[in-house]
Amino acid sequence: MDETLLRPSEDDHAAESPSRGWRRTALAVPPLVVTAFVLFGISATMGDDRIDRISDGCAWLPLSWGMWAASCGALFAAALALALQVGLRRYGRARGWARRRTWQGGLALGFAVLGVPALVLAAVAVYLTTSDQADYNAHRGQPICEGLAVPGTPGTPGTPGDRGAPGDPEPSAVADR
Repeated sequence: MDETLLRPSEDDHAAESPSRGWRRTALAVPPLVVTAFVLFGISATMGDDRIDRISDGCAWLPLSWGMWAASCGALFAAALALALQVGLRRYGRARGWARRRTWQGGLALGFAVLGVPALVLAAVAVYLTTSDQADYNAHRGQPICEGLAVPGTPGTPGTPGDRGAPGDPEPSAVADR
């Protein structure tokens, strides 16, 4: 038997598995991506509820703290997941673990791929939240339903039987002039 096969070489450290700490850290990527998607969903739901309340009350409403927290939290979680995955890959590659794959690394990589759309959706949620806040600031105190009327409902000008606003002359009196 050849002694060179039994002698340790410089490449033996490359065959080592990633450390336990690296593998545990890799398991943090999937929950971060899931958290980003959940917070995006919460942000979208809160935005829809706000639009419904604005429509019902015919008044501009401020954004809730929870809406800001959900949209910014989604962006933070998605960005953290992707940064963690990049850091894990670089750390593993520097230690020579790139050749040796583990299920934790594969799971983290798979969720990091899903983290890219999560990052984009979260960025859109933050943008929309910011633009909603800008609309509120620009129109604070102004009614939003003023002048809107559905044709065919009583009180709408041009509808048969319209009495108009209180204090307006009767339609027959206006026609006689």
